[in-house]
Amino acid sequence: MFFKKKETKPPIPLPNKKTVQFEPVKMNSAELDTMLRGNLSDTLLKTLVPANYYQNKLSWLDCELRYNDDYSVVYVRLIPCINDKQKGSTAFYQLDYELLRGLLRRFGQNI
Repeated sequence: MFFKKKETKPPIPLPNKKTVQFEPVKMNSAELDTMLRGNLSDTLLKTLVPANYYQNKLSWLDCELRYNDDYSVVYVRLIPCINDKQKGSTAFYQLDYELLRGLLRRFGQNI
């Protein structure tokens, strides 16, 4: 018997998608949701650290960004990955342009 995975979608369909990786954290998806609900900007810009690909290849935290062409609507969710398999995900949270810009600068990307 096969079961369909529960897929969470952003509140509105968005055409563009970008993924960046953070170092893994010792939390499950529910604890990540609580942390993101508390203070989104501090969590994304101060608490989480960009992944070191040479050191840690078995687990990481995917940060999926969905946005439209002019970046006026941006959603983010975090997905813990272990051995190339997704282990749950957080809900989608809306970002503003400045927070998106600060987040991508940490990864050497400029918009």
